[in-house]
Amino acid sequence: MKGNLLIVDDEHNTLEVFSRYFAGQGYRCDTADSVESAEERIRSGDHDVVVVDKNLPLRGSYGEGGLDIVRFVKQHKPAVGVIIMTGFATIESVVESMRMGAFDYIIKPFRMEELREKVDRVLEYRNYLNPDTIMDMYRSLHEQLLELYERSDTTTEEKKHLFLQLIHEKLDFIFSTFKNFERMLLCQQATPGMNWWSRSSRKRTSGFENEIVQESEVWRQEKEYKYAMRHHGYAVICEA
Repeated sequence: MKGNLLIVDDEHNTLEVFSRYFAGQGYRCDTADSVESAEERIRSGDHDVVVVDKNLPLRGSYGEGGLDIVRFVKQHKPAVGVIIMTGFATIESVVESMRMGAFDYIIKPFRMEELREKVDRVLEYRNYLNPDTIMDMYRSLHEQLLELYERSDTTTEEKKHLFLQLIHEKLDFIFSTFKNFERMLLCQQATPGMNWWSRSSRKRTSGFENEIVQESEVWRQEKEYKYAMRHHGYAVICEA
Protein backbone atom coordinates (compact mmCIF):
# COMPACT_ATOMS: atom_id res chain seq x y z
CA MET A 1 0.00 0.00 0.00
CA LYS A 2 1.52 3.31 -1.11
CA GLY A 3 -0.24 5.60 1.35
CA ASN A 4 -3.43 6.38 3.21
CA LEU A 5 -5.43 9.26 1.69
CA LEU A 6 -8.49 11.20 2.76
CA ILE A 7 -10.36 12.96 -0.06
CA VAL A 8 -12.77 15.70 1.05
CA ASP A 9 -15.30 17.15 -1.40
CA ASP A 10 -19.03 17.84 -1.34
CA GLU A 11 -19.41 16.42 -4.88
CA HIS A 12 -20.05 12.69 -4.56
CA ASN A 13 -19.12 12.04 -8.18
CA THR A 14 -15.71 13.60 -7.51
CA LEU A 15 -15.21 11.39 -4.47
CA GLU A 16 -16.11 8.30 -6.48
CA VAL A 17 -13.74 9.17 -9.33
CA PHE A 18 -10.87 9.95 -6.96
CA SER A 19 -11.43 6.80 -4.89
CA ARG A 20 -11.49 4.57 -7.95
CA TYR A 21 -8.37 6.15 -9.40
CA PHE A 22 -6.21 6.07 -6.27
CA ALA A 23 -7.36 2.60 -5.25
CA GLY A 24 -6.35 1.41 -8.71
CA GLN A 25 -2.92 2.96 -8.19
CA GLY A 26 -2.38 1.08 -4.93
CA TYR A 27 -3.38 3.73 -2.38
CA ARG A 28 -5.84 3.29 0.45
CA CYS A 29 -8.49 5.97 -0.02
CA ASP A 30 -11.02 7.27 2.49
CA THR A 31 -13.61 9.97 1.69
CA ALA A 32 -15.64 12.68 3.43
CA ASP A 33 -18.26 15.06 2.03
CA SER A 34 -18.30 17.76 4.72
CA VAL A 35 -16.11 19.59 7.21
CA GLU A 36 -17.69 17.71 10.09
CA SER A 37 -17.25 14.23 8.61
CA ALA A 38 -13.70 15.07 7.54
CA GLU A 39 -12.72 16.21 11.03
CA GLU A 40 -14.19 13.03 12.51
CA ARG A 41 -12.20 10.83 10.10
CA ILE A 42 -9.00 12.81 10.64
CA ARG A 43 -9.33 12.57 14.41
CA SER A 44 -9.87 8.80 14.40
CA GLY A 45 -7.88 7.82 11.31
CA ASP A 46 -4.25 7.35 10.35
CA HIS A 47 -4.01 9.31 7.11
CA ASP A 48 -0.83 10.40 5.37
CA VAL A 49 -2.40 12.96 3.04
CA VAL A 50 -5.63 14.97 3.04
CA VAL A 51 -6.83 16.33 -0.31
CA VAL A 52 -9.58 18.89 0.24
CA ASP A 53 -11.66 21.29 -1.84
CA LYS A 54 -10.94 24.82 -0.63
CA ASN A 55 -14.53 25.91 -1.30
CA LEU A 56 -16.11 23.11 0.71
CA PRO A 57 -19.39 24.34 2.23
CA LEU A 58 -18.71 25.64 5.71
CA ARG A 59 -21.05 24.24 8.37
CA GLY A 60 -23.93 23.89 5.93
CA SER A 61 -23.46 27.15 4.02
CA TYR A 62 -21.19 28.43 1.26
CA GLY A 63 -17.71 29.26 2.44
CA GLU A 64 -14.13 28.05 2.47
CA GLY A 65 -14.43 24.98 4.65
CA GLY A 66 -11.21 23.64 3.19
CA LEU A 67 -9.30 26.19 5.24
CA ASP A 68 -11.02 24.88 8.38
CA ILE A 69 -9.63 21.45 7.50
CA VAL A 70 -6.14 22.92 7.09
CA ARG A 71 -6.33 24.46 10.55
CA PHE A 72 -7.76 21.27 12.07
CA VAL A 73 -5.02 19.06 10.61
CA LYS A 74 -2.26 21.43 11.72
CA GLN A 75 -3.63 21.38 15.27
CA HIS A 76 -4.51 17.69 15.65
CA LYS A 77 -2.38 15.76 13.10
CA PRO A 78 0.61 18.00 12.24
CA ALA A 79 2.51 15.26 10.41
CA VAL A 80 -0.28 14.93 7.83
CA GLY A 81 0.11 16.91 4.61
CA VAL A 82 -2.86 18.81 3.19
CA ILE A 83 -3.28 19.50 -0.52
CA ILE A 84 -5.79 22.23 -1.33
CA MET A 85 -7.90 21.91 -4.51
CA THR A 86 -9.45 25.06 -5.89
CA GLY A 87 -11.19 26.11 -9.07
CA PHE A 88 -11.39 29.80 -8.18
CA ALA A 89 -7.77 30.46 -7.31
CA THR A 90 -6.17 33.81 -7.10
CA ILE A 91 -2.58 33.39 -6.09
CA GLU A 92 -3.29 35.32 -2.90
CA SER A 93 -5.85 32.74 -1.77
CA VAL A 94 -3.40 29.93 -2.52
CA VAL A 95 -0.69 31.64 -0.48
CA GLU A 96 -3.17 32.20 2.34
CA SER A 97 -3.94 28.48 2.53
CA MET A 98 -0.24 27.60 2.59
CA ARG A 99 0.52 30.22 5.24
CA MET A 100 -2.15 28.49 7.33
CA GLY A 101 -0.36 25.16 6.95
CA ALA A 102 -1.37 23.57 3.62
CA PHE A 103 1.48 21.55 2.14
CA ASP A 104 0.63 22.16 -1.52
CA TYR A 105 -2.17 23.22 -3.86
CA ILE A 106 -3.64 22.23 -7.19
CA ILE A 107 -5.95 24.22 -9.47
CA LYS A 108 -8.98 22.69 -11.17
CA PRO A 109 -9.25 21.35 -13.78
CA PHE A 110 -6.21 19.08 -13.43
CA ARG A 111 -5.03 15.67 -14.57
CA MET A 112 -5.22 12.90 -12.00
CA GLU A 113 -1.55 12.14 -12.64
CA GLU A 114 -0.71 15.69 -11.56
CA LEU A 115 -2.55 15.22 -8.26
CA ARG A 116 -0.89 11.84 -7.74
CA GLU A 117 2.54 13.48 -8.12
CA LYS A 118 1.64 15.96 -5.39
CA VAL A 119 0.37 13.16 -3.16
CA ASP A 120 3.62 11.23 -3.68
CA ARG A 121 5.56 14.38 -2.80
CA VAL A 122 3.81 14.51 0.58
CA LEU A 123 4.49 10.79 1.11
CA GLU A 124 8.21 11.40 0.60
CA TYR A 125 8.17 13.75 3.58
CA ARG A 126 6.09 11.28 5.59
CA ASN A 127 8.83 8.70 5.07
CA TYR A 128 11.41 10.41 7.30
CA LEU A 129 12.52 8.92 10.63
CA ASN A 130 10.63 11.65 12.48
CA PRO A 131 7.86 12.98 10.20
CA ASP A 132 6.39 15.23 12.92
CA THR A 133 9.64 17.19 13.21
CA ILE A 134 10.22 17.24 9.46
CA MET A 135 6.73 18.56 8.69
CA ASP A 136 7.14 21.20 11.39
CA MET A 137 10.43 22.29 9.84
CA TYR A 138 8.86 22.25 6.38
CA ARG A 139 6.05 24.57 7.46
CA SER A 140 8.53 26.93 9.14
CA LEU A 141 10.78 27.16 6.08
CA HIS A 142 7.77 27.31 3.76
CA GLU A 143 6.37 30.30 5.63
CA GLN A 144 9.70 32.13 5.48
CA LEU A 145 9.95 31.58 1.73
CA LEU A 146 6.36 32.73 1.26
CA GLU A 147 7.32 35.96 3.01
CA LEU A 148 10.03 36.42 0.37
CA TYR A 149 7.41 35.80 -2.31
CA GLU A 150 5.11 38.46 -0.84
CA ARG A 151 7.95 41.00 -0.90
CA SER A 152 8.81 40.22 -4.52
CA ASP A 153 7.67 42.37 -7.45
CA THR A 154 6.22 39.42 -9.39
CA THR A 155 3.13 40.69 -11.23
CA THR A 156 1.40 38.19 -13.55
CA GLU A 157 -0.47 35.15 -12.25
CA GLU A 158 1.71 32.84 -14.35
CA LYS A 159 4.91 34.24 -12.88
CA LYS A 160 3.48 34.00 -9.37
CA HIS A 161 2.68 30.31 -9.82
CA LEU A 162 6.18 29.73 -11.21
CA PHE A 163 7.60 31.47 -8.14
CA LEU A 164 5.65 29.14 -5.85
CA GLN A 165 6.78 26.13 -7.86
CA LEU A 166 10.38 27.28 -7.43
CA ILE A 167 9.84 27.55 -3.66
CA HIS A 168 8.68 23.93 -3.54
CA GLU A 169 11.62 22.78 -5.64
CA LYS A 170 14.05 24.52 -3.28
CA LEU A 171 12.36 22.98 -0.25
CA ASP A 172 12.57 19.51 -1.81
CA PHE A 173 16.28 20.03 -2.45
CA ILE A 174 16.92 21.13 1.13
CA PHE A 175 15.04 18.19 2.61
CA SER A 176 16.73 15.70 0.28
CA THR A 177 19.88 16.65 2.21
CA PHE A 178 18.14 15.60 5.42
CA LYS A 179 17.16 12.29 3.81
CA ASN A 180 20.79 11.54 2.97
CA PHE A 181 21.76 12.40 6.54
CA GLU A 182 19.20 9.89 7.80
CA ARG A 183 20.70 7.24 5.52
CA MET A 184 24.04 7.88 7.17
CA LEU A 185 22.45 7.50 10.62
CA LEU A 186 21.01 4.15 9.58
CA CYS A 187 24.42 3.04 8.32
CA GLN A 188 25.93 4.08 11.65
CA GLN A 189 23.37 1.94 13.45
CA ALA A 190 24.15 -1.00 11.16
CA THR A 191 27.93 -0.61 11.74
CA PRO A 192 28.22 0.67 15.35
CA GLY A 193 32.01 0.24 15.48
CA MET A 194 32.56 2.76 12.71
CA ASN A 195 32.62 6.53 13.25
CA TRP A 196 30.81 7.80 10.17
CA TRP A 197 31.25 11.41 11.29
CA SER A 198 35.04 11.69 11.16
CA ARG A 199 36.95 12.62 8.02
CA SER A 200 39.44 9.80 8.55
CA SER A 201 36.68 7.17 8.64
CA ARG A 202 35.24 8.60 5.46
CA LYS A 203 38.59 8.21 3.71
CA ARG A 204 39.08 4.63 4.92
CA THR A 205 35.57 3.54 3.92
CA SER A 206 35.01 5.51 0.74
CA GLY A 207 34.24 2.38 -1.29
CA PHE A 208 31.24 1.41 0.82
CA GLU A 209 30.27 5.03 1.34
CA ASN A 210 29.97 5.63 -2.39
CA GLU A 211 27.01 3.27 -2.44
CA ILE A 212 25.08 5.94 -0.54
CA VAL A 213 26.51 9.26 -1.69
CA GLN A 214 29.93 10.65 -2.66
CA GLU A 215 32.29 11.41 0.26
CA SER A 216 32.54 15.16 -0.33
CA GLU A 217 28.78 15.37 -0.75
CA VAL A 218 28.21 13.59 2.57
CA TRP A 219 30.40 16.11 4.41
CA ARG A 220 28.66 19.08 2.79
CA GLN A 221 25.19 17.69 3.41
CA GLU A 222 25.95 16.86 7.04
CA LYS A 223 27.02 20.46 7.68
CA GLU A 224 23.96 21.85 5.90
CA TYR A 225 21.68 19.55 7.88
CA LYS A 226 23.16 20.53 11.24
CA TYR A 227 23.08 24.22 10.36
CA ALA A 228 19.40 24.02 9.37
CA MET A 229 18.49 22.08 12.49
CA ARG A 230 20.23 24.58 14.77
CA HIS A 231 18.79 27.52 12.84
CA HIS A 232 15.26 26.29 13.51
CA GLY A 233 15.85 25.44 17.15
CA TYR A 234 16.13 21.64 16.92
CA ALA A 235 18.77 19.59 18.73
CA VAL A 236 21.39 18.03 16.50
CA ILE A 237 21.22 14.26 16.76
CA CYS A 238 24.92 13.52 16.33
CA GLU A 239 27.91 15.84 16.68
CA ALA A 240 31.01 15.53 14.54
